[in-house]
Amino acid sequence: MAPKIAAQTLRLVQYTRSFVTDARNLGHDMAALVKLEATLAMRSAVSIALYSVATFLLGITGWILLVAALVAWVAENWLSLPVTLLLVAVVFLLAIIPCLMLIKGRAGNLQFKATRRQLGTLSHGE
Repeated sequence: MAPKIAAQTLRLVQYTRSFVTDARNLGHDMAALVKLEATLAMRSAVSIALYSVATFLLGITGWILLVAALVAWVAENWLSLPVTLLLVAVVFLLAIIPCLMLIKGRAGNLQFKATRRQLGTLSHGE
């Protein structure tokens, strides 16, 4: 009976040692995976930022050329160049008003009202 218990104990010790080794290897593998994915995420973020800047510059350039073409066409067919420029400038300035109203409507969301309210109830012990 004693050799059987000794064999089972030895087997249990071997299983435990194997489990600890596997757990340690899993931890190392997970750390390596996190490091690789963080590197990939960083490179992707930089690429996205660079492509976003290029897209923004191309979009702005295209918009400026489109407005310039519109101004030139209106100035050539109906109005003088100064009047056309003034008209386009007024239209653009009027277009700012709804954008400002939308910004003002969303600005309250930046204050984390619900979070502050929840933290306030926690600090008061409720």
